[in-house]
This record gives sequence, C-alpha cells and structure tokens, in this order.
Amino acid sequence: MLRNDFFELLNLQGVQNELTALVLLNKEHLIYQGHFPGQPVVPGVCMIQIMKEILEFKLDLKLRLASANQVKFLKLIDPKDTPELSLALNWQEINGQLAVTASFKDKDVYIFKFQGVFSFFG
Repeated sequence: MLRNDFFELLNLQGVQNELTALVLLNKEHLIYQGHFPGQPVVPGVCMIQIMKEILEFKLDLKLRLASANQVKFLKLIDPKDTPELSLALNWQEINGQLAVTASFKDKDVYIFKFQGVFSFFG
C-alpha cells in the first residue's frame, strides 16, 4: 500500500460512479532515490496503484488490475515541482468487473490518462 507513505489523500468527493480526489505526493519517499537519482519522477505503476487504492477506499472493496487498455503519460511528474495532483475517476461495472477511466491533472494540465479494467479480489 502506498497510501499514507508514498501519498496522502487530502480530499475525496464522489457521486454514484464518479470521484475526484486531491493527492499529496511524499517528495522525500525512498523510491525517488532509484527513480531517478537527481531527477525524481513518479513511476507510472505508482500512478495506477494510487488510482486503485483510492477506488478501493471509496468502494470498500479489494481490486486487482485486470487490463490497462490505455496508459498515457502526458508530462513527467517531478514530486518536488508537482506535489499535489487531482484525480478524476469514473467507472462502470460490466460482467463483474469495473471498467475505469481516470486522469491526473496538475492544476488544469492533464499529466496522466488511464483506461482499464479492475476485477474484484478476495
């Protein structure tokens, strides 16, 4: 789990199958020593994990990534320059899985977009 270590959830709002969240990255996290020394960049796998954990928290369910149909990095995320990110996420249950569309923004600039499917776990 990355929550309360790699990131903090500052705000979460949602209605039906949509949510918005404000996330604060821990710019001092040890992961940045290896990704990348002297030029920290938030790993894409961490972006997907943040989405997953927030969705799990919102729905009170355990999820597993089943497929990532589209993952677009529109801008490198340096946690020192961009410690706060906003997440917009929506989902639809189809055949016992969640089809998810999500995006992270820095202010009004999109920096990461995702479309994929999560399955229920446990």
